[in-house]
Amino acid sequence: MKKSSAISAVLKLKLLLGLSILLMTGVVSAQKTEHYNSPLYAPKTYDPNQTGVSSGMPP
Repeated sequence: MKKSSAISAVLKLKLLLGLSILLMTGVVSAQKTEHYNSPLYAPKTYDPNQTGVSSGMPP
């Protein structure tokens, strides 16, 4: 294997690795946090003073 061929292979590998890292950071930054602020993911609270018959269904 020639020295220039080895350097070329290393440069191609670095380029591929750099592009894949850039693409992955773009995918991560594209995810929105609105999903996690949804009331579906809010912690449930329990009020012992609240009376009522529970059917097991949410209000």
